[in-house]
Amino acid sequence: MCSDLSPGQTRAVQKKNSKARLASDRAAATSAANDEDPDYQLHKKMRLSHAKMAIIKSQSDVVSLQLKLFSDNKDTFVESHGIAEYNKKIVGLLGKLPDPVVNLLSATAVDGDGDEGLVVDGDEAEA
Repeated sequence: MCSDLSPGQTRAVQKKNSKARLASDRAAATSAANDEDPDYQLHKKMRLSHAKMAIIKSQSDVVSLQLKLFSDNKDTFVESHGIAEYNKKIVGLLGKLPDPVVNLLSATAVDGDGDEGLVVDGDEAEA
């Protein structure tokens, strides 16, 4: 009889167990794929470096646009706020510009595994 059977798992418990099993299967598959690809870490570093450079470019473009707008509207801003306030704004915006040399060095610096990096003292770059 049906009433004699013990109750089974609820849907919530089944979903939880299924998610945990799927997460462990995904982790195992990702680990296996990474072990098969010898250039995985290199590709990962390249993607990360590309993303960092895109962020730096975006920040630089935003600040450059703001500087251009301030210089185009200098007369109006100076009349309403004064030259000291204008200079303060320009210096503040210039301070927000990312330093491309420092960011380039940090994006390509050795991550501790000794694979790659830039020679800071010389003109040669190791690939």
